[in-house]
Amino acid sequence: MGANDIAYKEFFSDPQNVEDLLRGFVKKDYINELDYSTLERSNSDFVRKESGERHDDIIWRLRWKERWLYVYIIIEFQSNVDYSMPVRIMSYIAEMWLSLLENVNTEYHKNHTLPPVLPIVLYNGVENWDAVTNVADMLQDKNFSNISIDYYLIDELHPAEGQKDAVTEGILNCVTALIEVERSKNKKNLEEILHQLSLRLNTKEKLDKFRTFLRFLRRYVSAKFKKEIPNDFMNMEEAINMTRDFAAMERAEGVIEGANAREIAIVNRMLEKGKSIDEIADLCGIDLDTVLKYKADREKAVTN
Repeated sequence: MGANDIAYKEFFSDPQNVEDLLRGFVKKDYINELDYSTLERSNSDFVRKESGERHDDIIWRLRWKERWLYVYIIIEFQSNVDYSMPVRIMSYIAEMWLSLLENVNTEYHKNHTLPPVLPIVLYNGVENWDAVTNVADMLQDKNFSNISIDYYLIDELHPAEGQKDAVTEGILNCVTALIEVERSKNKKNLEEILHQLSLRLNTKEKLDKFRTFLRFLRRYVSAKFKKEIPNDFMNMEEAINMTRDFAAMERAEGVIEGANAREIAIVNRMLEKGKSIDEIADLCGIDLDTVLKYKADREKAVTN
């Protein structure tokens, strides 16, 4: 499981974040009818009987009128759109239903009924998600089946026109803060977004409500810059300063790498012209061991 997956899994282990996701980004008639005070985690370990594989997604349930509604959140961080997603969703829901039916302690086992499920695919890839959202749309011939299982897509970077989006509505909570960060185009832009968020989180009371976001942010910045951050951020200033420091280190490393590349190119050209090791070291102002290393690397590359 990647750092982003872990960060998201931790983030959506908080019921308030699940509620904010549903209220702010899911456009369904029944969203305001749900009893969010009943939100509880559900068992998310379902074994695929065919292969023995285990998928570990985020599953909650809450009361909707007289029944439970299961919310199945699938985090999708693939670089490419997964066009098999409707079939995967159908498979995941079927596994969950089978598990509930086989458990003698559930009402579904006793009554041979199935609970409603809201599958949500949360996607943050660069490409627009253009896969169909209902398995019925994948069927070659719809005359032979009336199957219809769909999922609700939340494409973080490319919100659909007219789709519910609490970010664009100016609502501030942990979920919108997370998505604002995800929508940052580059590391410089990330620093500016964090600065704007810090201006809005200007009291201890507000910041206390954003602890899950700060925990997410620590993992996010760590993954983005490939630097280990051992402890959670205590405030936005820490996050901003670390982002700025990492960006500066990255630029410095890039300068060093560029200088080394130029030095190697010069040494290679001098070797091609038959210059001796001592002569190259003297003209370039570098030690003999470094010239010998460049020479060995060049000979290895030519041999391969």
